Amino acid sequence: MSTVLRGSRLIDICTPSISYDAQVQAASQAFDYQMYEIIDDTGQVVMIPNIMGLTDETLIDILAWQFHVDFYDKSKPFEFRKQLVQLAIIWHKTKGTVALVNEVINTYWSGGGYIQEWFEYRIPFPPQIGEFTLGGTFGPSSVNPIDNMFNIAGFANVRFVQFKQGATSTLPAPIVDGQIYSVVNADASVFQIAETPTGTPIDLTSSGTGNTNEYWTPNTAWHDRYRFRVVVDDAIIPNEQIPQLMALIAKYKPISRWPEGETIAPIKSLGEVFVCGYMLETIVMPSAAPKIRPPPT
Repeated sequence: MSTVLRGSRLIDICTPSISYDAQVQAASQAFDYQMYEIIDDTGQVVMIPNIMGLTDETLIDILAWQFHVDFYDKSKPFEFRKQLVQLAIIWHKTKGTVALVNEVINTYWSGGGYIQEWFEYRIPFPPQIGEFTLGGTFGPSSVNPIDNMFNIAGFANVRFVQFKQGATSTLPAPIVDGQIYSVVNADASVFQIAETPTGTPIDLTSSGTGNTNEYWTPNTAWHDRYRFRVVVDDAIIPNEQIPQLMALIAKYKPISRWPEGETIAPIKSLGEVFVCGYMLETIVMPSAAPKIRPPPT
């Protein structure tokens, strides 16, 4: 069923629970008059699905202001500005998602780039050795091979640890110098280590020697793992537009994600690509039936 907007009344579609109220009736009547004026002046009511069919540039600029289009530029092509207006409501509803950030980037720079979250490029996981700082030194008195425990405080909220052999010491066996271990079963004063965050605690067979062995811990808090980097094609997004790109991402990025500075990694490959292939062809060549000689007589 279709409805003619010119002459329709808002009060007619209000529920009985409010339509009796004098203030609702007055507000509805005021809205009707305003809507009639818009229809009379423009000859149309602008609906979101119809935005791409509009031809009035001034109207599009007004709608961009109404829908709070971020980084709207009147100098951009008209069709592009209409697209931004049409997408505005969806974008505002889905802000804070990785998929939307990638969509926004490729709307402004088609095929120009995307974001990668930390777990997509920080390989291997856990963090690299260079991201650890010295936590302190320890000796045999801090190691309990019977319970496979380290008697070192401060590991209740630490997820990873790395050990380095001191100049005059040896590490508890079977700990490997420089390897990153997961901290498990930790409390205020003791902890165990495992190969993985959910692995079985390592069986310590010795407490080591000397008092110059070192333990290293991650130099950033765990929430700093929630970072991302931007991967771009500089043929599409030139260097002078990188600040604009980062500002756009900051407007739409998840609130719990932070960029790795403004590091931009290229997606282009400068190597050569070779393609080869083969085809298997079967040829069937029928022969004549063999001649059968009669037996000798």
